[in-house]
Amino acid sequence: MLMNKAKKANIKLLNELAPVIRHHLAKRMRLRHISDLRFYYDDSFDTGMRVAELLSDLDKRDKDEG
Repeated sequence: MLMNKAKKANIKLLNELAPVIRHHLAKRMRLRHISDLRFYYDDSFDTGMRVAELLSDLDKRDKDEG
C-alpha cells in the first residue's frame, strides 16, 4: 500500500529526531550504549483491515445470494 504524504513526513521527522530520542532513551534506561533507532511505517494493520473488509463483503454477498 502506498503511504500518503503525512505518513511519509512523520516517518521522516521521527528518523531526523532519532538521535535525540536515542539519547533520552539511554539516559532514562541508564545505559551507556544503545542501538541506532530507525523508524518505518508498518502497513500490516492497513492490510489486515483491507482483508477484513473484503471478507465482510464476501459474507454479505453470500447472505444475499443464499
